[in-house]
Parts: sequence; C-alpha cells; structure tokens
Amino acid sequence: MEVRTRRPSHDDDPRHSPKPPGCGGPSVGRSRARHGGRARRGGTEIAGRRIRRDLRREGRRRAGRTLQVTFRAYNEGIAFCQTVPKQPGLDAVKIAREPVEFRFADDWPAWATYSWQGVYEKVPIGAIKPGCERPLVVELGAGAGRGGTRPSSPPGAGPCAAIGEAKLVDYARMKFEPLKGVPHAMSAGTGTSTMTSRMRRR
Repeated sequence: MEVRTRRPSHDDDPRHSPKPPGCGGPSVGRSRARHGGRARRGGTEIAGRRIRRDLRREGRRRAGRTLQVTFRAYNEGIAFCQTVPKQPGLDAVKIAREPVEFRFADDWPAWATYSWQGVYEKVPIGAIKPGCERPLVVELGAGAGRGGTRPSSPPGAGPCAAIGEAKLVDYARMKFEPLKGVPHAMSAGTGTSTMTSRMRRR
C-alpha cells in the first residue's frame, strides 16, 4: 500500500495488488458492491448522503484455505478489511505475522506512542521503534523534502494521514514496526509473536 497526498475519490480502483497480502496463492474471486445511506445522529442528518463502493478480492492457499480482502475508497481516506470466512474444518487460525506494509515517499514527521493512551512524541518515520501504537498520524509533505530539493513546509500547513484500526473481531490488534531494508516504511505487527484466533459460528 502506498500513502499518497492526492485525495482518493469514490471512483478510485485499488487494483494494484494481484493477490491479497499474505495469501500465498492466486486471486480466485473478485466482486464489487455499492452501498448508500445517510449519516444520522439522534434522528438528525449530519453528513448528507454517503455512498461507498467495495472491491473484494478472494485468494486461496495451496491448502485450500480462503482469505477475503475488501477495499473501500472514501473522499477523505481508504480502508481495507481482511476476513477469514467460515470454512469446513477450520475452527481456529494462528496469526504468526501480518505482512501489511505502509510506505511513505519521504521521512516525514509522525506522532508515535508505545503504550495504550500514552503520550505521543513527534519523530521522523525512520525513528519509529517496534511496538508503535495506532492511530499513527503522519504529516505528509512536512520537512525539508527528499534530498533537500523541496522547500520546508510550515508545521501544520500540509495534509496529514492517520493510520488506524477498527472492527477487530477475533483478531490480533495491529502495532507498527520498521520495515527492514526499506527507508521511511513500516509494517504491521501483532505485538506478539503468535496469536490464535477462534472462529465464531455465525
């Protein structure tokens, strides 16, 4: 995944990944869905009509296990969801690692913390240590720029990106750690070496 400063639109099509991350097999299915609704609070409309389009890819490992990855593009952000659907003979999943990467175009300032509800500190992306909590806010375009060829941006003048997580169901929470061998990039870690998630019967 690449984080860009351009605003995504509803028509963006995240088809750059030929197979779901960590699937280890080819993409065997693809579907689209369009959802509409209105954001309300206490019966009062607060955000107008909202429409989203889902792009779902399904991959299968050699052992025959299936992983679904759903992508969504909003006006102010992008999202993806990994789902292990109900499958015959699969009662538990051991999560050893999650090969999801977040690569940035420069060593921009970020606000990092390493404990639940901890104090955030402003550091370059390259200085983030393993175990960084989310949400992680990055000031896109701030700083001297690549190789000093771009003028510095005043603090708070440029756009920001927040990497977060939501709707965890029987799944390990995400923490960030440096991506080895890649500058100003991070990977998603579970915070522990392994975790076993029980599959709920639905």
